[in-house]
Amino acid sequence: MNQEEQHLRISSRNEFLHSLDQLQETLLTGEIETPKSPTLKSRGRTGDRLPQKAAPAPMDAGDLEAAVADIEEFINSRHSESGHEDF
Repeated sequence: MNQEEQHLRISSRNEFLHSLDQLQETLLTGEIETPKSPTLKSRGRTGDRLPQKAAPAPMDAGDLEAAVADIEEFINSRHSESGHEDF
């Protein structure tokens, strides 16, 4: 693996871990930060619009709790692998 690929992998890993930390903080505090990325806007012509997606099926509390537990387990395993014991 050349240095550029290695740098890209390390950078991607760090950004991913940062995102997981933000997700954990959001789950613990209940605060949601507004994304800073621009939103897509329609150009007015129907050919330029993105297709509408169907609404996702609602999740019940058990599914949500299982997802949160999986995410927390993943975060804890990643932090223990990297030597970070923040929580």
